[in-house]
Amino acid sequence: MGRRRTGSTDKVRDGVRVRYTIAGRRETVGVYPTQASADAARLAVQDELGRRGETGPSLTVGDWTASWLDARERAHTVRDIASERGRFRSSIEKDPVAKISIRRLTRADVLAWVDRLRKKGLAPQSVRNTISILRGALGSAIDSAIVKVNHAAGIRLPRSTRTEDPWTWLAPAEAAALEAAESLGVERHVVAFAIATGLRAGELCALREADVHEDHIVVRYGGPPGEPTKSGRIRRVPLFPAARRAWAAWCAAREEWACQGNGKANPQRIAFPGRRGSFRDANHVVRWSTWK
Repeated sequence: MGRRRTGSTDKVRDGVRVRYTIAGRRETVGVYPTQASADAARLAVQDELGRRGETGPSLTVGDWTASWLDARERAHTVRDIASERGRFRSSIEKDPVAKISIRRLTRADVLAWVDRLRKKGLAPQSVRNTISILRGALGSAIDSAIVKVNHAAGIRLPRSTRTEDPWTWLAPAEAAALEAAESLGVERHVVAFAIATGLRAGELCALREADVHEDHIVVRYGGPPGEPTKSGRIRRVPLFPAARRAWAAWCAAREEWACQGNGKANPQRIAFPGRRGSFRDANHVVRWSTWK
């Protein structure tokens, strides 16, 4: 049994070419329209050669899932690829399920893996999110004719119960105190606008000036620089007096705040730009140093 080979892809005029060294000869498997379809073809060839004993082990669950995540990132079809990769590394890649040949994977293998996740003490929602990664990867393997059954589909977990609400919110007096906090500087107007509109962090960071109107805003993006909203739809949010006051105050104060040193005040016309005119980080809309 020869050493394991994974093939290669490279861009050519007509698309993305897949090549393999088979029996000592470098051969072109095909040319595909997208990187994602080329990767799927490359892994399918790897699996077929592995089954024939020509290149070592056949395609594993871990190999395919990692490639599927790469394709999702390139296609911008996932909002939080960092979280998905984190779940993959901690709960799939490091688990025995990752080493199983994807063609030999059984429902029992998947159920055993889910049981191990639960015994690790993961929260039920974390387990569900991790299962959805494997389910999506196996669904893609069906589309690529690598497997015929998605053994991660239809798995149900016991409904979780709780006696305490994990979420909290600001009382009106608390919100007013936060909006008036001088230590936040002009960013207190950003906070006030967020409270008054209820925008998600990514939506706030991606909002453009052109989408802020006198009595409403148009939410087109779910994150910078132009990701779709969580629902995939554009929506309109009314601007009540508190939001209009916050926007007016921000517009009056932001010249002293943003874009120092780059020669352009706000080239992309972002509603709430960072100091240098770029998009804010949706994970830290207001920097930790400022909050502290």
